[in-house]
Amino acid sequence: MKAILVSSCLAALIASPIGRTQTVSAPAPSARPGLPALYILGDSTAAESPQAPTVQGWAVPFADYFDAAKIRVVNAARGGRSSRTFITQGLLAAVVADLKPGDLVLLQFGHNDVFPLNDNRVARGTLHGIGDETEEIDNQLTGQHEVVHTYGWYMRKMVSDIRATGATPIVLTLTIRDRWNQNGTIERLPDPNLDLSNSNRFGEPAIYSLWAVQVAKQMDVPVIDVHNLIADRYDREGPDVVSTYFHSAGDPTHRNATGAAVDAELTLAGLKALCGAALENYLSAKGKVVLAADAKYIIRAMGSHN
Repeated sequence: MKAILVSSCLAALIASPIGRTQTVSAPAPSARPGLPALYILGDSTAAESPQAPTVQGWAVPFADYFDAAKIRVVNAARGGRSSRTFITQGLLAAVVADLKPGDLVLLQFGHNDVFPLNDNRVARGTLHGIGDETEEIDNQLTGQHEVVHTYGWYMRKMVSDIRATGATPIVLTLTIRDRWNQNGTIERLPDPNLDLSNSNRFGEPAIYSLWAVQVAKQMDVPVIDVHNLIADRYDREGPDVVSTYFHSAGDPTHRNATGAAVDAELTLAGLKALCGAALENYLSAKGKVVLAADAKYIIRAMGSHN
């Protein structure tokens, strides 16, 4: 494939005819294949939740920012999925089967990659890092033999499979947890002395934001750094306000409807910063009034891919 400089996601949208918006919990074949679409792939921090409005993912209110006469929004995020299980359970394949040239796909994974590699409850973890290491297991949950890869390997596969359809992937860093440092700032990154041995599982999803950026740079994919977008807002507002965004005091990960709306607005602000003014044509009146984020939250693809 000829080298392409990906400087704006708008090229993908403009290439497709105007369509209509549809928000669904899982992708379904489009009745009109020419419609432009925006897909969100991720976990419960983005997904529609059966516990709503007590628990809600940001991709649910995100759809309200788009014009229902011009673009189809597909929330394909699923609760409890890691980058690994989104692929092994066939969810990526279902999305890829529905993609067409010109579609945009937002990718946000990592919160569930911290779980065990192999047990009889979830077996959803990935090997640490972005390398090509593997570990063979007899999966206690599925009863199947499986080769488990690193987080980076699964993310690269998603990018490659999406690109093969002519759609454009965009990587998002992770949402922030309601955990605060002693100096009064929100948690951003894990302990720098964190042991990253593949045999030592840990509950530090913040490091996956770093790995997501590294994968995106490898694959020449633009990044919207929602991790720091959210963290900067939380630092300004403080723990008393931020605590009202979450499901419960004992759950520092999942938002309620209010918190989901905050994350959705910040994600749109980031998308505006990446795509530029032409995105306005695809937005609802609610979406048009959201200001673009500062350019520092955007990491643009600067090379080429083959």
